[in-house]
Amino acid sequence: KSNTSTIDVIIFKMVISEGWDIPRACMLYQVRDTQSKQLDEQVMGRVRRNPRLLDFEDLSTEAQKLATTAWVWGLVPSRKKHFGVKLWDEPSDITEQIKIKTTRLKPLTHKTDFNLSDFVDKQLPSTTYNDIFSMYKKLKKSDDHIKNMCYEYSSSYEKWFKFNANLEKITIENNKYICNYNESMEILRDSDDRIEYKSPPILSSYMDNGNYININDWIWKRTDGNDKFSFDSDAEREWASIIKDLCSIEVFSGERAIKRIDSGKNNPNAGKVDLFCEIEPAKINPTKKFLWGKNYLPSSEINFEYYLEGLKKSYPDFIMKDSFNRIHIFEVKSLNVSSSMPHAFDSQKYKEKMEELKKCYKQASLLTGHIFYLPILKEDVWYINQFHNGGEKTLTKEQFVSFVKTN
Repeated sequence: KSNTSTIDVIIFKMVISEGWDIPRACMLYQVRDTQSKQLDEQVMGRVRRNPRLLDFEDLSTEAQKLATTAWVWGLVPSRKKHFGVKLWDEPSDITEQIKIKTTRLKPLTHKTDFNLSDFVDKQLPSTTYNDIFSMYKKLKKSDDHIKNMCYEYSSSYEKWFKFNANLEKITIENNKYICNYNESMEILRDSDDRIEYKSPPILSSYMDNGNYININDWIWKRTDGNDKFSFDSDAEREWASIIKDLCSIEVFSGERAIKRIDSGKNNPNAGKVDLFCEIEPAKINPTKKFLWGKNYLPSSEINFEYYLEGLKKSYPDFIMKDSFNRIHIFEVKSLNVSSSMPHAFDSQKYKEKMEELKKCYKQASLLTGHIFYLPILKEDVWYINQFHNGGEKTLTKEQFVSFVKTN
């Protein structure tokens, strides 16, 4: 209809998300609970268009405001609470104890027998040429390694075109190298070639997803003084309970399976009110804390790079130090169907991710000396993939507990 149409209301089911275009539409009432942020944004975008783009500068201030204003009514998403967490009273005691080597993947240019200029020069000249915009669009979709290779190589327009004319061949060669973790994986080092150790951040936060456990003797405390912690899934909660139970197992000379330290022993404010946490004095007296905790994503630098349709980072779920000073790193998975993801675990992509993580952790365990785990919950049984010094085993829950207890 024309812009002067007298139609005021349109009732639709899905057409609006498929390209419906009336720039003067400015009010939306959405009934459907799509459960899709992308679809919601598409629909809202239809009523956020400016109907007066051509003469916008000629409009009055009031008219400009009206032309750029939209109203949206609909279902309000449930808002989950966020809680702040911080390391216990002497964070340096914890960060000195938990020092983790992380890994990254090197780009193709780090391969000893590969020279990018020679590789490009050996390729046959292209018989067809895409326009510069199409070539740039393809380059933008590439991962950061490929883009950086292009920028470093392209000292002229001619080289830029030559690189992008061979983009697919370079990408295939890069993927072949980078997916061979024996060659491409390295420990993260600083500019002076010293190992960069990563520790839990002093401050972080988490979203309340239910799956609660009360914990008051691990590395974290909530900033509101509560010791009720939430976990992302039922599998995570169960695995946290397994680690928590290790705290009560004695291994030698009164020591437990998980190493513990005195928190607050050097704190001159021990016994005083912690204003930041607003908790009672009794709660900050020196007490033993076990060296394990959730790897909370905000501010975390504890991650390991792997490759799956692009460069990815794995942020493990838990970290732990045992009484023999070994670092244990856990990425918890579940094959149980949930109401929110009824088909997720049948997908080929999920299986591919699991296999790639296994390859990643296996090589990372060889380079770092840390012990990696991929515990998978299927129904009520744990299948625990352990990666130690480049080797791989599948453990039961009982075998895992026995391993942690033994040097």
